[in-house]
Amino acid sequence: MKGVLPAFAGHVPAAITRLTPNVTHSADWCGFPANCGSSTLLEQSDPLFAKIGARFVELASQAFGTDHIYNGDTFNEMVPSKSDPTYVADWGAAVYDAIRAGDPDGARHDFAEDFCRIESTALHS
Repeated sequence: MKGVLPAFAGHVPAAITRLTPNVTHSADWCGFPANCGSSTLLEQSDPLFAKIGARFVELASQAFGTDHIYNGDTFNEMVPSKSDPTYVADWGAAVYDAIRAGDPDGARHDFAEDFCRIESTALHS
């Protein structure tokens, strides 16, 4: 069995606006009221994203050891602020780039792909 460490997916405290205005506030998370479910995301285009993302992976690896597999799902149970496919793809690329900056041997694991593979195998056996 191999361990999967978290990657930086962009979720930050709202106080980060003291350092950069490049944040998005999600409308809600799973239908909770804003005071309970709003999430602040550091935009993937902000240079801080790459710095924080790389350092996050470095520290997680130091603390827990690593099998070089990471998971970072920015829009888990959330709707992206823009529906443009390029915008969403840019997020995926930024998460992956931050993983590789923090761990040159790092790979991003997508649990959805595993689920689809398992479902497909079960349906066709």
